[in-house]
Amino acid sequence: MVRTMIQMGHNLNLSICAEAVQTREALDFLEAEGCDKVQGFFFSEAITAPEFETFVRTWSGQGAPQVVATRNAKS
Repeated sequence: MVRTMIQMGHNLNLSICAEAVQTREALDFLEAEGCDKVQGFFFSEAITAPEFETFVRTWSGQGAPQVVATRNAKS
């Protein structure tokens, strides 16, 4: 179902953001399926605006799908 939703969104020229990513396996699947953006507790609990700024600086340019609102990624 997720694969189909990503494909359908891309067919409509939409950027797809997966929410609630909690595991490395989920992140790997979404990346392999071409998901454009991800967010979730795999990366961080909810954070404040200043913490978000620090997080974005830390994660910029690491080659993964664009990460939204996260910090302290787990290995």
